[in-house]
Amino acid sequence: MLELQKAKVKLEKGSINDNILSFIQEKMNSNGIFVAWQINKIIWGKFENNKFITPAEFELSESLIKDIRVFNQDKEIFISKKYNSYGYRIFEDNNSDNEMEYVVSKARLWGQQTKKYENGFVELLDQKRKINDRYTLRSL
Repeated sequence: MLELQKAKVKLEKGSINDNILSFIQEKMNSNGIFVAWQINKIIWGKFENNKFITPAEFELSESLIKDIRVFNQDKEIFISKKYNSYGYRIFEDNNSDNEMEYVVSKARLWGQQTKKYENGFVELLDQKRKINDRYTLRSL
């Protein structure tokens, strides 16, 4: 189900050449969730106390990241690789005069829980569609 809403947000855009994880650590001042699209896999994780936390056997590798999104209730940082540099966009809720529309949507996660990790992640497996993902319990 999709819903259109409006919010007053502060918007920042720009580009960076490298050190995208350090850039996020500098700009994200609170805990949240992240999803990283690496060349070889998609990784869901937690951003807590300025650290990227992933399921045990997954490692976040900056050199393989194509896109990364870190977000919580008040802020979203999106970074996307374009040729040899990265473009970024930061939305932050505030009382500015900049009003934007956004889509609120909920998506179902398919699969059967096959594993629970000690650091707050679960594994969902959908054998029919050959999908095997790990999510933070908080994101479910």
